[in-house]
Amino acid sequence: MITDEILKEICDKIENLLERFVVEYKGKLFGGDDIFEEGIEGQIKNQYKSYLSNMILAKGYDIKLLSEEQQEYVKNRINNT
Repeated sequence: MITDEILKEICDKIENLLERFVVEYKGKLFGGDDIFEEGIEGQIKNQYKSYLSNMILAKGYDIKLLSEEQQEYVKNRINNT
């Protein structure tokens, strides 16, 4: 089972990676005088979940085996990103 400490480290890394994603996305949003709002929140959540699953798998764990508390922790981290 994955420890809370490892999960926190993974979430921290993901949030650092997502900073770059957001910067790239904002660059695409502002094309000329138009602002396109295409739901960046949904894309960030999808990226977060994808990174999380891959990083947990790389550590030799399965995301499906997170405890309820860990799942709630991840949910809160995603919502606060």
